[in-house]
Amino acid sequence: VNPAVCQGCGACTVTCPSGAMDLKGFSNKQIMAEVDAICL
Repeated sequence: VNPAVCQGCGACTVTCPSGAMDLKGFSNKQIMAEVDAICL
């Protein structure tokens, strides 16, 4: 992930197949709920 263009949306953490990505302050469950809400 390029930190210069990161918007902190968390999409990379949810789609990372190995689970290696982490967004500080948010669990994957919280991020997935945000992504689901955006896609509705």
